[in-house]
Amino acid sequence: MTLGMIYKQASEDTFRDAAKRKLDFVEFCVNGPDDHEAFLNKVPMIRKWSEQYSVGVGSIGRWKAEILDSDGNINPAELDLAFRLSDAAEALGSPNYICGCNYCEKISFYANCTKAIEFFS
Repeated sequence: MTLGMIYKQASEDTFRDAAKRKLDFVEFCVNGPDDHEAFLNKVPMIRKWSEQYSVGVGSIGRWKAEILDSDGNINPAELDLAFRLSDAAEALGSPNYICGCNYCEKISFYANCTKAIEFFS
């Protein structure tokens, strides 16, 4: 079994703390209102800290994002960000990128499912 913990900040202190706790990995959530550019710009440093402290990045998550707009269309900026965060997960050796897709009240359940499938495709 491996143990990890979700950390809000991607910093050297995060990895130092995780190593002190003898954790195998950390998880970062880059949620809807968070500064995703700041996280993405830190990827080279995160990789360095991960290697330095022998603490992996187990997953990158994104929640509270408006994938579907108020009319049920996929937000192109969110789609692009999903690709960029997935690439960041790969660059960090993370086996997981986790996210969800919001529900749009204006369209049917079937249409919501179809749009979610389209987004995740």
